[in-house]
Amino acid sequence: MAEEELEALRKHRLAELQAKHGDPGDVAQQEAKQSSAEEK
Repeated sequence: MAEEELEALRKHRLAELQAKHGDPGDVAQQEAKQSSAEEK
C-alpha cells in the first residue's frame, strides 16, 4: 500500500475516533498513553 494511502486511512480513523468521543483532547491522551506504553 502506498504511503499516502496509509496516511489517509490514519487521518480518517482519527477523525472517526474524535467524532465518536466528541473530544479531540481525549483522543490525543489515548494516543500519548499508547506511545508511552510502547516505549517501555
